[in-house]
Amino acid sequence: MKNSANRCWAIAGLFLLATLGIYLGGARGPYMADDFPNLAHNDALLIEDLSWQSVREAALSSPASPYGRPLAMLSFALNFSIAGSLEPLSAKVFNIFLHLLTGMGVLALTLNLLPHLRLPGGRRMGPRHIENAALLVTALWLLHPLFVSTVLYAVQRMTILSALFTFWGAAAYLRLRQRLAGRIREYLELACVVCLFTAAAFLSKENGLLLPGFLLLLDWFCFGLRSPPGAPQVGRWIWLGTLMVPVAFVLLYLLRYGFLHWDDAPLTNSFTVQERFLTQFRALAHYAGWLLLANPEPMSLYHDDIPVSGSLLAPPATLWCALSWLGAGALAIRLARTRQVPAFCLLWFLWGHVLESTILPLSPIFEHRNYLPGYGLLLAIALAAQVGAQHLELRPLLRRTLIVLLLVMLPTSLLVERVEAWRDEREFVIHSLKQQPDSALTLLLVANFLASNSEYDAALSALRNAQDRDPGEAAFVLAESALRCEHEPAARFDPALAARLESLTVDGFRTPTARRQFVVMVTGCLRSAGNDTTLLPLYERMQRHRHDGVAMYSLYGIGAALAHRGDGPGALRYWDEAVANYPQAKDLKPQLERLRGQLGKGN
Repeated sequence: MKNSANRCWAIAGLFLLATLGIYLGGARGPYMADDFPNLAHNDALLIEDLSWQSVREAALSSPASPYGRPLAMLSFALNFSIAGSLEPLSAKVFNIFLHLLTGMGVLALTLNLLPHLRLPGGRRMGPRHIENAALLVTALWLLHPLFVSTVLYAVQRMTILSALFTFWGAAAYLRLRQRLAGRIREYLELACVVCLFTAAAFLSKENGLLLPGFLLLLDWFCFGLRSPPGAPQVGRWIWLGTLMVPVAFVLLYLLRYGFLHWDDAPLTNSFTVQERFLTQFRALAHYAGWLLLANPEPMSLYHDDIPVSGSLLAPPATLWCALSWLGAGALAIRLARTRQVPAFCLLWFLWGHVLESTILPLSPIFEHRNYLPGYGLLLAIALAAQVGAQHLELRPLLRRTLIVLLLVMLPTSLLVERVEAWRDEREFVIHSLKQQPDSALTLLLVANFLASNSEYDAALSALRNAQDRDPGEAAFVLAESALRCEHEPAARFDPALAARLESLTVDGFRTPTARRQFVVMVTGCLRSAGNDTTLLPLYERMQRHRHDGVAMYSLYGIGAALAHRGDGPGALRYWDEAVANYPQAKDLKPQLERLRGQLGKGN
C-alpha cells in the first residue's frame, strides 16, 4: 500500500514538473488591469522594517475589497521586499509555485475522497482505479488552459491562496472526520482545524468562506452526515455547528442582499441585480464549456463582449441556460439522495460559484472564478474517462494511452499556446485583440500598449473604437482625456471630448474600470492647465462619489486646478482634506509636500 502511494505521488511529481516548465515561460509577462492599483503602484508592499505599522499598512493596502485580503497582501509584501522591487517576475513565479502546491492539495483531497464515493450503480472504486483517477484529475487541474488567467495574472494570487487553503482544509477534514469517536476533544480539534483553514482562505479572498459548505458536501457524500457511534451530544453540536453556521450565513447574506437591492438602479456597475443574476445562467454555461474544452469561444482576460441578459428572452439563450441549470440542479439533488458521484461533482461546481456568480454586483464573467469550482467538473471528466475506458475492448496500456492523449496532452497543448501569449506585453496584446476583437476592454488594453510605445494616433483610434462599442462606459472617455493630457499637456481638448466629459455624472462612474481610469486621468492631467475649465466641474461633481478612491482623487484634481489658477491656499486646503479624510491618500503626501514647497517659494 505504501509503495502504491509513493508511486502515485512520484507520478504526480512529473505533472508538477511539466506544469512548472510550461508556466515559467510566461513568468516574465507584464502586469495587467487590477495588478496596477493593488501591486505595481502600491509602495506599501515594499516593507523596509518589520514594525507593526509597516506590516499593517501592507496587509490592508489592497483596494480590491473592504476586508483588505490581508493574507494575500502580506504574501506580496514578502515577495517584493525580498526582491527589492515591485516588478512582476517574483510575484508570478511565486504564483506558479502556489499553483503547484494547490495541485498537490487537489491530489490529497481526491485520494481521501474517492474511496467514499459511489459510481452510478452503487459501485465503489478499487485502490488502483482511485489512484489513476486522482492522478488524472490532478493533471487536468494543473494543466488546464483556463487557469492561465489565474496563475499569470499576478493579483489573482488572492484566488490561488483561497483555493489552496480550501483544498488542503478539505483533505485535512476528511482525515480527521474518519477518526472521530466518542471524545469531545476530537470534535474540538476538528472545529479548530475547520475554523483555521476557513479563516486563512477568507483572509486571502472572501470566497474562502465557502469552505464549510464544501465540507458539508463532503460529509454528506462520504459519511451521510451521520455522527460516529457513541458521539457525545455536545460533540455533535460542535461538529454540525462548525459546518452549518457559515453556510447559513452565506445563504442569508445573499438572500438579504437580493431582497434589499433587487429593484435598485445600478450603483456599482452598469447592470442591475436582476440583470446580473440572469446573466449568470449563461456565464455558468460558458464556464462549464471552457472546463470541458467544449466552448468554441476563446479564453481571454476580458469577456465584456458577452452581453448582459436584460430578461429571460434577451438574449433567448438566457432561458435555455436557466432551464438547463435548473434541470441539472434538480437531477443533482435527486442523485444526492443515494450519494452518487455525478451529484457531488455538479454540487461542488455550483456551490463554488454561489458568491461570485449569483447576485453580487461583480463583473459578469471572469475565468479565475473557476479555479476552485472547476474541480467538480474536472473530477467528473476524470471519473467518466475511467469508467468509459473500462468498457472499451482495448488492452489496458492502449486504454491508458488514449486517456492520457485526450485528457492530458490536449489541455497541455492548449496551455502551452496560451502561456506563450502571456510571456510579454506585445504578444499578449496581439493575442487578446485576435481573440476578442469586439471587446471594448481589450481595445483599452491595446490603446495603453500603443501609447506606451508612442503610437499616439493609433492609441486614440483604439479608444474611439472602444467608445463606439460601449458608449455607456465612462472609462474610455477618461482614457482618451488622460492620453491627450500626457501627449499634449498644453493643448485644449477638442469640443467633442470636452462635451463627453461635461456629460459624465456621478452615476456614470459605476464600473471598477471607470474608477481606475479616473485616477489615471487625474494624475495624467495635473500639468494640463489649459483644460481646467472642463476638468474642474467634473472633479467637483466626483468629490461626492461614494467610492473613496474617486472622491479622494477628485480633491487632488480640484487642488491642482486651483494651483494652476494661482489659488495656493485653496489648493492646499483640498489636498490636506484628501490626506486627512482618506487613508489611501498617504501615497500622495510626497507629491503634496513638493507642491506645498513650490507654492511657498512662489509666495
